[in-house]
Amino acid sequence: MKKFFTIASALFLATSLSAKVVYVATDGNNSNDGSTWDNAVADIQKAYTLANAGDEIWIAGGTYVMTDGSALLVDMKDQVNVYGSFQKGDASIDARIRPDAVNKPYEFANPTIFTTEGVTLSQRPFGRSNTTDEWVGFSDMATSNGKLLFLQTGVTMQNCIVKNCGGTEIIVYFEGNGLMKDCLVEGCYSLGSDKTKFYAVRVCASATFKKINNVENVTFKNNKDGSSLHLYNYAEGNGRSYVKNCTFDGNTNYCLAFKNDGASTPVLVDHCLFENNKCATAANTVGEGVVFTGNSASAVAITNCIIRNNENTAAATADSKNAIIALNGGSMKLVNCLIHNNKSNRLNIYVAGHMINNTVVNNIGSVGAATKSMGDYINNIFVNNTPTEGNTVFTADSESNIEFIYNGIAETDITIANDNAYADYYISGIDASSFVNPTLTAGLVTNEEAANADFSLAASSPAINAGLWNYDGYDAYPELYVGYIDGTEIHDEAVAAYQKDLAGNIRVEDGKISLGAYQGAKTTSDIENVVLDNRSAIVYGIAGAIIVETEEMTNAFVYDMTGSLIKTVTINAGSNTISVAGNGLYLVKVGNAAYKTIVK
Repeated sequence: MKKFFTIASALFLATSLSAKVVYVATDGNNSNDGSTWDNAVADIQKAYTLANAGDEIWIAGGTYVMTDGSALLVDMKDQVNVYGSFQKGDASIDARIRPDAVNKPYEFANPTIFTTEGVTLSQRPFGRSNTTDEWVGFSDMATSNGKLLFLQTGVTMQNCIVKNCGGTEIIVYFEGNGLMKDCLVEGCYSLGSDKTKFYAVRVCASATFKKINNVENVTFKNNKDGSSLHLYNYAEGNGRSYVKNCTFDGNTNYCLAFKNDGASTPVLVDHCLFENNKCATAANTVGEGVVFTGNSASAVAITNCIIRNNENTAAATADSKNAIIALNGGSMKLVNCLIHNNKSNRLNIYVAGHMINNTVVNNIGSVGAATKSMGDYINNIFVNNTPTEGNTVFTADSESNIEFIYNGIAETDITIANDNAYADYYISGIDASSFVNPTLTAGLVTNEEAANADFSLAASSPAINAGLWNYDGYDAYPELYVGYIDGTEIHDEAVAAYQKDLAGNIRVEDGKISLGAYQGAKTTSDIENVVLDNRSAIVYGIAGAIIVETEEMTNAFVYDMTGSLIKTVTINAGSNTISVAGNGLYLVKVGNAAYKTIVK
């Protein structure tokens, strides 16, 4: 099996202006000066010797084979930007062709590929610089000595593919102030003896650099061993780290693992999709949950995620949770999530902190709040779940203190096993008819059935306006802050997530809130009514299209997430449907106003 890393766009974006471009091509020659495509050098090693801070390296498409030996080590340099996937002769970065920039921003028509052609290297193919805080580089490719790409501080890795790569510890490692965006991480695996201590991507706010890292619009697919993405924050007062708009599909490992020590960096996980992930978790590892796993002493908020068709195949044991979701820290929160058709031999969900406004339907596996849990379960829906341990929902030890109120569940489906826990206000009568188009059975279903399901609330659902919105005197959950920076509560994006439901509807209307992940219809706009030239316009996404409602005839311009114009449409007064090719984030300009919307 080949191990390769595809450079597909701006690997690393430094802040300095470009002074010159050094060109690399498979038919280049290292006796050249790299000043033009005709004078291209043959490899990135040579290009780095010719580049200085502020320069760029452009690499033509093709395969570049890395081999063992003393000449292998590449001495990376600070603030040198690297771009790949050019056709020889391209005069600009924008000239490169991407067949499907919306759905596959990492895929180029003429990819640059670094590979070891199946050979496991004994050393790192790329070295790293420690000379400044702003370090640009990547290291190790199918190697036996640790990290494959070591991105120390201030690095943006964008539009890249990391595929079928092996290592003993970590494939991609961000140590501080990094951003991974619009990438694919697929088929990565461990070469180490302890495969549980392997990470396809690890982001670490270290005590040395005290800077956070963020991950946005990355697809993690078919990765094996350890964790696909691991967040390890142990620095204090650094802002907050986020994971947004990511997809985890078909992985046979822990998808997203947390290990945040002390009063460390708060984390927001928002609008991510987890499906078809399957593994057998074991006790005493990083947390025992297929989708989310681990512990956090700092605030972790998981909001607006869809979790479906995932399976934990481990046998039920007394000392292991073997869950789909395992959030062990009391400061961890699960809000506005749709969790359906997952299967576990023991627990579907284990949340020791807050669980608010989630829809939990058609799963095989119990919901357990046990072992010194301290938190609140509020405004959730639990329907047609098959318990595998105890009851559908249960608390199990005398040291737990869970308040379980205003949830859509039959009173007989919850067991309170200690005097400290509290349960009240059961909203009964919620069943399959309460949803617009639910899946038909509990447990795993086909991908098509899962994707076509609609768990927003039917007009007759008893879950509508049945929730509690001012719990303990708080309005619309402002108490669910992400954390503190220098003694100041951090609300910003996290609170915005709590103010709206999974479809982007305003959460509290006329002082009322519904149960579950949806306040209103699944396709309701995620952008408010906005005045446009003294008239109103509404823009929102539905499956395969963008809806524009306006009171006047005008033009609409649709841009993909890269900022490329993909459609110009004349729209009439009323409702207009603009078809788009794929899911994702779009920017729409209507008249003189700009909007953003998500097509799911």
